[in-house]
Amino acid sequence: LSPGPSPSLSPSRSPSKILSPSPSPSVSPKKKLNLDPKPKDRNFCEYCCAPSRTWKAAKMSCEVVEMMRMQQFGQYMDRIKKSTCAAEMRRLLEAGPPEYVSDKHGLPMPEGDTHIETLWYASDGEERSARLEGAPTGAEREALWQSLREFQGEGDTDEDGEQEGGGEAQS
Repeated sequence: LSPGPSPSLSPSRSPSKILSPSPSPSVSPKKKLNLDPKPKDRNFCEYCCAPSRTWKAAKMSCEVVEMMRMQQFGQYMDRIKKSTCAAEMRRLLEAGPPEYVSDKHGLPMPEGDTHIETLWYASDGEERSARLEGAPTGAEREALWQSLREFQGEGDTDEDGEQEGGGEAQS
């Protein structure tokens, strides 16, 4: 059901390079070809997975991918602050603060890849980082992750050092 070859097959991400015809004597240099993507194609998005450097077509529009890139870190922090479920909190802390945009359905990754590194939007033909807006990196991310784990660890015991809730996690 593929509409045709994906621009990802080209080593270049630039739609103008992908769509530009080779010069031919039959095309007048005074006529300008309209090489803009069709309106429905302007929302096309590709992403590069790491470490394989495999480019894949997103199963969602670039507008949705960009919205996720802008909001996922803030949503993670909100879930950490508001979670009342021990199982959810454990899953959030095991995964750690997210660094890159992700969605297992709309941006599936090949087996063995760890994250999405780069995004390409047909609307402007530009590559951009898949790093989440506001997400800390390196030592700053590790410090945040450690502080979240320590904070969670403080809430796991009562005043006598006993496990709260009789050891059973309610979810």
